[in-house]
Amino acid sequence: MFIKKNKKSQADIIVNVLLILIGIAAVSIVSYFIMGFVRNNLTNTDCLNTVGQIRINLESNTTNYNSVTKNLTVSVERIGDKAFNLTDINFIFGTSQSTKTLNYKSNLNKVYYYDLSTGTWKKDKVELPESSGEIRTYILDLSSSGFAEINVLSIAPIINIDQKCGEADNKPIKTI
Repeated sequence: MFIKKNKKSQADIIVNVLLILIGIAAVSIVSYFIMGFVRNNLTNTDCLNTVGQIRINLESNTTNYNSVTKNLTVSVERIGDKAFNLTDINFIFGTSQSTKTLNYKSNLNKVYYYDLSTGTWKKDKVELPESSGEIRTYILDLSSSGFAEINVLSIAPIINIDQKCGEADNKPIKTI
């Protein structure tokens, strides 16, 4: 009888040890997947620095759509003091039913930049607002966009060369 009791207590210990090892293995596997998920999502936190830091400037009365020339003039202003590396801008334009996106650097043949130092419009120079209070004005040639009128405009910054951020600002656009 003494021997059977001893074997039973050994079996209980083995079962408990196995349950603990299975629990540790399960926690390890789950934490491996969670850590990978968290690491992938932490790379997008840089976009949080762009929230409330870049906007479409309507005060200068330069942001409008010319239905005759099919040009969209946009003034973009950098506001706030958060640091981020603005490398490009997506312009999202259209109507309340349909929009299209024009990437600034990919479409230099369709975007003019107003150079304040020379007072001229240029196609070959990529200038983005770099510091707080800086305003850049662009003319987008939308003649091939297929839109008869444009009344909605949004901008979405691209930071660190290829990290696309969400919409930073949107405004209704007046047509002239």
